[in-house]
Amino acid sequence: MMDARTSATTINVHKIVVTTFRDHRAKESERRHWSLPEICDIVLRTVADTKEKLPWLKCAEFGETKTAKGSLRNDANVVSVSGLELDYDEKLISIQEVVAKLEKLGIRALTYTSPSNKKTEFKWRVVAPFSQELPPKERAKYAKRLAGALGIAFDKASFTLSQSFYYGRALGNAEADHKAFVVDGDFVDLRDDLVQFDPPPPSGEGEKPRGGHLGFEGYLAMVGDGPGRDGINGPLTRATAVYARLRGEGLDRAALKERLREVIRAAPKKADRPPSDIERYLGDEYLDNLIATAIAKYGNTGIVVSDKDHVARARTFREQQRPHLLHYRGSFWDYQAGAYSAVGEDVVNAHVWTFLDSAATIRGKERVQVRFQPNRSSVAETLAALKALSILDPNVVSPSWLDGGREKLPPEEIISFPNGLLDLRDNKLYPPDPSFFTTAALGFDYVAEATEPVQFKQFLEEIYGGDESEVQLVQEIRAGPANSDSSLSGFSA
Repeated sequence: MMDARTSATTINVHKIVVTTFRDHRAKESERRHWSLPEICDIVLRTVADTKEKLPWLKCAEFGETKTAKGSLRNDANVVSVSGLELDYDEKLISIQEVVAKLEKLGIRALTYTSPSNKKTEFKWRVVAPFSQELPPKERAKYAKRLAGALGIAFDKASFTLSQSFYYGRALGNAEADHKAFVVDGDFVDLRDDLVQFDPPPPSGEGEKPRGGHLGFEGYLAMVGDGPGRDGINGPLTRATAVYARLRGEGLDRAALKERLREVIRAAPKKADRPPSDIERYLGDEYLDNLIATAIAKYGNTGIVVSDKDHVARARTFREQQRPHLLHYRGSFWDYQAGAYSAVGEDVVNAHVWTFLDSAATIRGKERVQVRFQPNRSSVAETLAALKALSILDPNVVSPSWLDGGREKLPPEEIISFPNGLLDLRDNKLYPPDPSFFTTAALGFDYVAEATEPVQFKQFLEEIYGGDESEVQLVQEIRAGPANSDSSLSGFSA
């Protein structure tokens, strides 16, 4: 079974493009649209006699360009990417450990064991979806970023654009410990704060320091005098700002100071630099002030949103605040207690203002995190983008399924309750599902074994003078068609 690490967000409805190949030859492919929990379920249910007979998957869309051997699986044939995969084969770190790391980072991902995994020799993969399909060139950046954030050395094949991976269980592996876990969280491509884990760019002899945001270790690599260096105070200031931005005001100051001192001592220094300079940089007064300033400016700035990309900003708002928001027939609608109800645009507008006022963004030449500070223009642009992202075809009618529908659950045979969807054909209750679009739901939970409402029946008998036909009619009107015996036993007010 899938591990219960999902929550009531878009994780169950956000689907990505996944291409599957029958075997390693990849002469044929199938394009799928799966949510992360769906991929998890498929990974767990797929079996074959040997690893070589298992299918392959890739979070990407491929074209029709084949290699000389007829394989569709090649870098030139990747049209877009919908996520990334990281492959771990070192046998030392368990899948539970990477799940804990992903939960701590707050990154949405699937982890599953490789067909050759064993209980004492760990082999597994991470699949991290993107918030949208991206150009192929973007994959390498996010793959390296997530690998750096996890602090794990992944197989180099993880960073090959078209590399696909086996999924499922190989029955020939007698020691297999087949598992898969879903971790809910942010899309990795929306987490600008993780840029600090990007590997530092190469800096050749005599090359000037590179601009842009290098991340914590990248800035520390710039400390010192000489070619490829940028002095001491500047890189230390920027590195500490990045560190505070990621870890917040509760960061380990002692550990940070020790790391900074290591870098200062090891950094190359010009011959005429006074020893007193180095002693000052190593001293508590300088380092304490450096860290305190970084925490004050960057240590408590909230959710990071895009500064220039209005659509990305609106997407973050929807993911974090109103994951089921729709714009339908000129109005906003949101899901609550089993149904969609209209939400005034002024209410959504105020919510956007509040959200952006507590958010952060990346600005400036040094690409540091600061408060977003919304204004009328940024809020209006976010609201306009939100309408476009949440648009629902006005021809859709209630009730209907937004995702194509569940098999054997016709909308006209369903009654929605706060605690689930009741199939009138067999009185089976299914979990609440925001993909069932309805503007009407009963305002109380369905209870299959509710006790008989004796007092209510007595009240009806008094009102109608014991006329059983009138009593039965009122019961039918109140209970509706949910109960074939016209009793109230299925409902609990």
